[in-house]
Amino acid sequence: MTRAWDGLGTAEEKIRHLVERVELNGEVDEILEGCMQDHCTLATSFSRVFSFLGTQLGVPAVFVHTIGENLSMEVFSLGVDAGILEKVGRDMLTATEMKTFVRTGLRWHVMPLDMAGEQIGTFGMALPSSDGRPEALVFDLMDAVTEELDQFFFAIQENRRKQLAIEAIQLALKNPILVQAVDEAVAVL
Repeated sequence: MTRAWDGLGTAEEKIRHLVERVELNGEVDEILEGCMQDHCTLATSFSRVFSFLGTQLGVPAVFVHTIGENLSMEVFSLGVDAGILEKVGRDMLTATEMKTFVRTGLRWHVMPLDMAGEQIGTFGMALPSSDGRPEALVFDLMDAVTEELDQFFFAIQENRRKQLAIEAIQLALKNPILVQAVDEAVAVL
């Protein structure tokens, strides 16, 4: 198994990256715990994480394209307009593998988000083209962030499944024959 830091030259460089990764993971976890305590919306939670990434990693723009609280695909972003992303960055929003895009002087690192093998969106983080960090290390740091975001995605996916089940049960119960309506509703469960 090849790890992102294997390509670094010295043990000191490897340790520096791993410390940065662990600290990033811990800080994002702390931010998200605060968001849960404050009962923040998904948009507010992303905004807090994105602001931290901007400060900590020097990221001028970041986005997540995923299922929002309204159970439809949404773009959450900082430093780039969601509407512009939807028009000129469609390939970034629909990426199915880790990929780097160069747009307007920025190097966009984009990775798919998945939950239990199902792709639920994409995560993109921009760095100035002059930033010399190797692509593999940037994706490794992004992976650390997404590990912490998983709990939010899990809760949204669970709510989505519940909503779809409720809608299917309501549809089944519209059957005018009571026995069939109950059978269909039970079959949904």
